[in-house]
Amino acid sequence: MTTNSPSAVPDVDPLDADLIAQLLGEWHVPWRDVIVVGVTGSTNADLAERVRAGSAPAGTVIAAAQQTAGRGRLGRSWSSPRGTLSFSVALSPPEDAIALVPLVMGIGVVEGLRQLTGIDVVLKWPNDVQIANGKVAGLLAERIGDQVVAGCGLNISLTAEELPVPTATSLSLHTPPPSREQVLVACLSQLARRVEEWDRGRIIAEYRTMCDTLGRSIVVRLPGGAELAGQALAIDSGGRLVVGAADGEHVIDAGDVEYVRTSL
Repeated sequence: MTTNSPSAVPDVDPLDADLIAQLLGEWHVPWRDVIVVGVTGSTNADLAERVRAGSAPAGTVIAAAQQTAGRGRLGRSWSSPRGTLSFSVALSPPEDAIALVPLVMGIGVVEGLRQLTGIDVVLKWPNDVQIANGKVAGLLAERIGDQVVAGCGLNISLTAEELPVPTATSLSLHTPPPSREQVLVACLSQLARRVEEWDRGRIIAEYRTMCDTLGRSIVVRLPGGAELAGQALAIDSGGRLVVGAADGEHVIDAGDVEYVRTSL
């Protein structure tokens, strides 16, 4: 266990590195190199720097109580205030499993939250974790050489007034929230189990069962600004979304999905 001193920012409620170390042992998580920080710009950026320097083997984790310059998909920036948890993990998937990293990260987070809380946590394609149609966590994966840095930002104890957007939610709005340390270790435990073998068939099958997008009427906003309306039909063997539109089926590998309410 490696611990960096928390930021001097007085508002920070630091993570408990000793408790994390204890929980890692209790949950039998094979990854023990967890770097704990108070405030950072981006856990993904910090870990990516270590990967490039050759000092972050697979299983290295950085966890932060607050994040000030996080990055989302398509280059979007965002911050994680007090009451959130941000963490990133270095993974070394085989070449043919690189595309599975965002999926397996989502599976690990969903299953970790389900085990801790017992509430219905689901995935919205491609990489949002949701409770009752509200986004409770976002995921980002970036390849660096032979490794992939996978990150997650979770809303743990934000109030409704503190949520960044109306479509977001927080664990505390649905259940008495577990500690951030418990959430971190539960998610790492589930993720570690699934990357031992990188079983493509199992990962895709499990993702499909957790993906709440399937069967819905949707609009996909594609990179470049185009939109595609239709029904979410399937997740293919590469984790791509198959959409049935008026002009036939489309296979989508990137885009933002919006659910369309159908009138009764």
